[in-house]
Amino acid sequence: MSLKWKVSALITVTTAAILLVINMFVYYQVTKVTEDRVMDYLLEKGKRLAERIQPNTLPHLDKQIASWIQEFEITQGIQVVRKDGTILFESQTTPDSVLIGEANAGVCAETGVPLLDDVMIRIYDRAEKEEIFLSNLRMFLIIGSLIGIGLCTIVSYVIAGVAISPLRRIIQQIQGIGIDELDQRLAEPKSKDELHQLTQSFNRLIHRLQGGVEQLKQFISDASHELRTPIATIEGHANLIKRWGKDSKEVLDESIDYITSEARRMKHLTNQLLQLAYLEQNQPLHSFEPTDVTSMVSDIKNQLIPLHPRIELAIRPTAHPILAQIPADTLQQVLLNVVNNAIKYTLNGDWVHIEVNRVNQNVFIHVRDNGIGIPAEDLPYIFERFYRVDKSRSREYGGSGLGLAITKKLTELYGGEISVQSIPDEGSTFSIRLPLEAQQRLISA
Repeated sequence: MSLKWKVSALITVTTAAILLVINMFVYYQVTKVTEDRVMDYLLEKGKRLAERIQPNTLPHLDKQIASWIQEFEITQGIQVVRKDGTILFESQTTPDSVLIGEANAGVCAETGVPLLDDVMIRIYDRAEKEEIFLSNLRMFLIIGSLIGIGLCTIVSYVIAGVAISPLRRIIQQIQGIGIDELDQRLAEPKSKDELHQLTQSFNRLIHRLQGGVEQLKQFISDASHELRTPIATIEGHANLIKRWGKDSKEVLDESIDYITSEARRMKHLTNQLLQLAYLEQNQPLHSFEPTDVTSMVSDIKNQLIPLHPRIELAIRPTAHPILAQIPADTLQQVLLNVVNNAIKYTLNGDWVHIEVNRVNQNVFIHVRDNGIGIPAEDLPYIFERFYRVDKSRSREYGGSGLGLAITKKLTELYGGEISVQSIPDEGSTFSIRLPLEAQQRLISA
């Protein structure tokens, strides 16, 4: 069943239920009012008749009431009885009609005689007019309900069609968007209703999907490009060994060195790709020891100084330990990626400084250098996969363009962020923000 029919059926069933409840209420109330009106009328007539009956009239009650019977309608009858059940007078409403006491329809009002405690007067009315009125009312309510339900079905079907027509247009537009048409967007309705929200949400989804597909294409292209060079190098030197390696030990050793170097680079690139995929699919660790940022920065300095004697690597110490809510090995990888990147693009005799400080609920790590800097047009992209400002220099130092992308993922995984400011030929500053360990956050608050 289509949504249009479902909406129409739901409206119709709801309307039918409402009409049923309303009609039952109306019929009950009208019936009650009608019976009450007839009862009040009979009681009033019975009281007037009871006032005429005197104790001395009981022996001649038949004659007396016979003179009063003309005051009754043809559908009405009277019965005078004692409390012990003795019938003193009884009339018939019409010839061949049932007696009042034997009647099973109509209305019967009973009142006592003021001067005779043991005598009761019953006045019966078959209420034929009222019964006809109620019968007609039932018929009109049923017919009216059927007509109302029929009209409601037609109107609800039309209204459902009008209401769903924008949704049908949206479905037709969505069906026309394939993997190669992700640049298309749905036309947003002018009315600010749920369909407008749905269209906006779908357009945002398509935008994110388009960005993901473009990144995937770029990722495949970049990864293929990165792997093509070492594969070509390995293939070339393998052919060289095949031709000349048996006769020249020098060619053999050189080719093996190249093959080994390129294999290491491919292994490093593959490991970085796997780590990125892992970071995108996993959640942060829930149980780990917070890390002393100051101590970690000192360890990084002591580790890198012997490897880069040409660079002045300095840190600004802090008086007290600063604990960050991040595992130690993760923070070590983040710092090594950022500091090595700064050293890589810093000339001989220049410097790299690391500064740690605490601001409110966060710890900030600033890595400054006076290297070659980053052009302004490249700054928004340096944390993307395989993006490199100077590809020739990156290749010279073995860069793959994945280190900063991994650093950004690791930082964000534990509630932090990383940003960069740079001026070409003057240097760059990478700023890492990490949340403080929970206990230190309580103390600082």
